[in-house]
Amino acid sequence: MAQKSNIKKASEIVELAEAWAAEREVVGDQERFVRSGVLNKSLVAETLGFSRSLWRSNDGLRKLGAQLDQAWGDARAQKSDLISRLDAIVAEADVDGEALPNDGKALLLHEILVLAGLEPRHLQRHSELRARLEAHAQAHDLVFSRRGYVASDEDAGPEVQDPAEMIPAARLREAQLRLAQAERRNAELKAENARLRAQIMRADEVAELIALGGRIRPDAR
Repeated sequence: MAQKSNIKKASEIVELAEAWAAEREVVGDQERFVRSGVLNKSLVAETLGFSRSLWRSNDGLRKLGAQLDQAWGDARAQKSDLISRLDAIVAEADVDGEALPNDGKALLLHEILVLAGLEPRHLQRHSELRARLEAHAQAHDLVFSRRGYVASDEDAGPEVQDPAEMIPAARLREAQLRLAQAERRNAELKAENARLRAQIMRADEVAELIALGGRIRPDAR
């Protein structure tokens, strides 16, 4: 019976860590938990409230750790490469004195991302990419994007291209800032909930050990 309980607890810890990793990728702050190119397992264990040794003894955690080492370990280098790709086409446009693909009013983000070899998720995840395009748009008296979407809406009809329907860049940035703050707060609350769940699991283990100790005579051999 105790064995099944331990298996269940091990599974719950893996699920907890997987949910936490997914949240980090949504928020985009994985780099906080990377050190020397690998996952900082001590920090993650402390954050989630379980023993660091579980990274070795729990098969599910060990596999997850290896996956995150590979996926997050070179995140900084990947980010630098993405920025370099965008900088290259921006610099080329600046040399020619022209703006990146646009419709005369707003940047055509889909075409720009294709030129740079980027994907919409890169622009959503890395604020530095967005900041560079916003600065480029402003320098050429353009808006960053229609309705704030990072999608191929360039084929939209004239009724969508009415300037009155465009979101001013300042308002768009303000809305995005509020959204980012809400996402961070939500992630913090989920992380706190994860720590509390881990504490409850540890308390259950202690209670189980106490109960077991009460059934064994101190002088038992």
